[in-house]
Amino acid sequence: RALCVQVTEEFALIAGEGLKVASVSGGMPLKAQAHEAKTAHVVVATPGRLQDLVDRKLLSLDRVQVLVLDEADRMLDMGFKPQVDRIVRLLSDDRQTMFFSATLDGEIGELARRYTHFPARFEGELPADRRSGEVDHRFVSVTLDNKVSTLVDLLKEDDRGLALVFVRTKA
Repeated sequence: RALCVQVTEEFALIAGEGLKVASVSGGMPLKAQAHEAKTAHVVVATPGRLQDLVDRKLLSLDRVQVLVLDEADRMLDMGFKPQVDRIVRLLSDDRQTMFFSATLDGEIGELARRYTHFPARFEGELPADRRSGEVDHRFVSVTLDNKVSTLVDLLKEDDRGLALVFVRTKA
């Protein structure tokens, strides 16, 4: 749900005035979301709520041209495969499908093959001179009050210029 809201907010920033973006996720009023989604150009949704709106005939997917599955591996881990399967079956075969995932091996790779036609795979990788094969791990104890400033200090002292920080929410 948090990722849905975050993606909606970020997409709205780059969409500008011409595109309307709607967020569809659990924990919010169903009818209000359905109304917003019906008139949106882009709908960012969690699989369960999207399936719920479609089942109640509050939203149609017949005009979907692009399907993006972000964090596809996490969706499978969380048990959303049945909803994603049902949603994909409702979409036109004449669509673009994009998967964003930490991995495309195993079940997620099979899912990607089943949902796409003529796929292209793009993988992010560091340049050869940056690949050491080693990852530095470090535990740093922080409090709610000092966690952001501690992170900033740690990033400033690292002279490599690259860092990957995993967090639970945008905030």
